[in-house]
Amino acid sequence: MLIPHKIARKIKKATHQSFLTSALIGVGISFLTMLVPTEAQAAKEIAFSYSPYGQFKIQVNDLEILAKEDQITKRLDFFTSRLTSEQLEQLKDLLSRKIDFNPVAIYKFANSPIGEIVLKNIGMAIKSDFNLNGFLALRGAILASAFDSEGLTVVNMLSKFAQETIYLDTDIVIHCIEDASKLLKEKESVLAKIKQQSQRSEPQNLPAANAPIEPSTLGSIPWQKETLKFRNPQRHKDSIFDLYIPQSAPNNTQPFPIIVISHGLASNRTTFAYLGKHLASQGFAVAIPEHIGTNSDQVQAILSSLAKPPKATNLVNRPRDIKYLLDTLAQKSDLNKNINLEQVGVIGQSFGGYTALAAGGATYDRDQLKKDCAGNQHDNVFFNMSALIQCRVNELPNQEYQLQDDRVKAILAINPLSSKVFGKTGLENIQIPTLILTGSNDIITPPLQEQIYPFAWLTSSQKYLVLAEEATHFSFLDKGKGVLPISSKFIGPDPELAFPAIKALSTAFFKAHISDRPEYRAYLNTDYLNSLNGKPFKFSVIRTLTETQLANWRSTKNK
Repeated sequence: MLIPHKIARKIKKATHQSFLTSALIGVGISFLTMLVPTEAQAAKEIAFSYSPYGQFKIQVNDLEILAKEDQITKRLDFFTSRLTSEQLEQLKDLLSRKIDFNPVAIYKFANSPIGEIVLKNIGMAIKSDFNLNGFLALRGAILASAFDSEGLTVVNMLSKFAQETIYLDTDIVIHCIEDASKLLKEKESVLAKIKQQSQRSEPQNLPAANAPIEPSTLGSIPWQKETLKFRNPQRHKDSIFDLYIPQSAPNNTQPFPIIVISHGLASNRTTFAYLGKHLASQGFAVAIPEHIGTNSDQVQAILSSLAKPPKATNLVNRPRDIKYLLDTLAQKSDLNKNINLEQVGVIGQSFGGYTALAAGGATYDRDQLKKDCAGNQHDNVFFNMSALIQCRVNELPNQEYQLQDDRVKAILAINPLSSKVFGKTGLENIQIPTLILTGSNDIITPPLQEQIYPFAWLTSSQKYLVLAEEATHFSFLDKGKGVLPISSKFIGPDPELAFPAIKALSTAFFKAHISDRPEYRAYLNTDYLNSLNGKPFKFSVIRTLTETQLANWRSTKNK
């Protein structure tokens, strides 16, 4: 029949989006909120329209049989026969996969601005009527399913929808598929051009044999670790940080530059301990703070229903944590004699990448934030999960926030979220050396929106964009240090294979730009990074990029 074939072709066209689609569905359902268990009539059918051909229906019972018995009824076969075997397996997995979250924790999340946005955006596609957002019915169905003995699964949730018919807005679904396909093509085109430019723009020769100590290998300087406290006055208690202090090297009487490493959401100060130890062995003091309010302890408490979701004030407090940590070190005379607090670098990943950019001079563009985050945000949620965090700046009082610390002389941002919270105007204020590291397969902070365009907006004369092919949002994190239940397929290749590259990048970048060792710039190039044998990761380094180039690269693929 013509109509299901048309719909199937739309789905098949997005087969290569299955990684993104399943991830977003998983994140969205995981964050869905709950009220209280209620007796609800079971939904019997899912109705959907396909303009201009009319309405079609799928029986919920047929989906249950598929999920629980792995059988395809005659009625369902009419639709599933249009899918590939891979798509059918993905459908069965989506219907039957159990999602274990504490109902009270999810309820608390739902009462936050982010929770409501997520649920209402999903309710735009799964409706109570063709013209009625399914927000309330979804909430009740998810709660009833969560308390059911079979647990929270998609098929169990559908069976407990509080009315006989569930209305699926096919236009929105197809719009999302088409937009996702377009974004993927544009990203692929831009990444291919970046790889080409990386080979043309910079000398692609390996460092000479008499170059400084190889930056990806452990240095020769011994170090000691101390765990200390600092106090951000805007927080309710002291924070802790690990300090890795190099011991005096031969022929070196100068204090050591210091690198502050800012972890991401749901991580902690151990996530980048491997990098802190490496940098200390190369002659940097390293401080890794615990950002209370967004660290793994806080998120674990949220998941255990013992705490509320993170507040918007964390957007301000995270960069200020760096300031107060440095202030604390300045007051400790027994330590600061060995640390040069005027030679400070900051590394940050994800939310920590935002933190690094803010500490380095990026400012909020409140007018642009209001435009980007106003009204319908379904594109933000489906294609850029980080927008949920960035848009929370609008919850803060409308005033100037001084987040830059003048002691910070260079920043390295890994998978940062930045496009909306700072925008072009805010990122133009960064005037210190900046390196942005982006992963081609990052679905949390998408590379084109969150790192590549922001890199083009930077006006610093010393800037680097490093593209890591095959890298995800989790490719530079020490495994097992977070608390979120992340599937291995979303983590991607073994992160330890990428560690030599991030060790080399951070060492060479900060040696060149805060230790006044320009000879280390020889390591900041494509060929050197790819010589580290970090397969399957491949790297490309560029120094310049314009919005005009990006516009041309994006349009080329769509012609």
